[in-house]
Amino acid sequence: MKKIQRPLRLIGIMVIATGAMFLMQLMVLGQDQAAMQEVEVAPAAVTGQFAGVQEAVQVVRQTAHFTTTAVNFTDLPNATTEVIIPAGHIDLLIIRFFAESVCSGGGRDYCKVQILVDGVEADPAVGTEFAFDSTNEGADGTGSWEAHAMERSRCVVAGDQERLVTVKVQWATSNPATTFRLDDWSLSVERSHDCG
Repeated sequence: MKKIQRPLRLIGIMVIATGAMFLMQLMVLGQDQAAMQEVEVAPAAVTGQFAGVQEAVQVVRQTAHFTTTAVNFTDLPNATTEVIIPAGHIDLLIIRFFAESVCSGGGRDYCKVQILVDGVEADPAVGTEFAFDSTNEGADGTGSWEAHAMERSRCVVAGDQERLVTVKVQWATSNPATTFRLDDWSLSVERSHDCG
């Protein structure tokens, strides 16, 4: 890979599929010369969807705090809502969850959150890999309050009749010695038409 010493300006990006790998070529222009840099990008590392007009927004929130030490996902109390997908629609749901979080106890452990749409993890679906918060290798205590957030999405098909979709938040820890506390949370769901 060629190194450029001068200040560069990005003037174009070209993505070329080459079998199992993708090659991204970045064209940059310096003061008096152009250079091409190649960067390998793993396949399927990035996914995406698009939609048209936003048609509805729902928000659920709570100021009471709850704690868990469960290592298997359970429902966060009251963190659920239902969304109506009109008949004939294929809609994109964008789901955001914000909370005051404390993840304490144990050692090098973390606290997990997932968002389900009709019982299926929304995208990106990573199972237990997503750390909403961590114990900071055991350094965080019960007074280590922090604001944390996540966003997920999912295309939902209604068919010939309107469909009632349930969105819920689940939480867990990576170690039963870890305590996960959530407070002052907000769950919002945006519904946009023509997901593709």
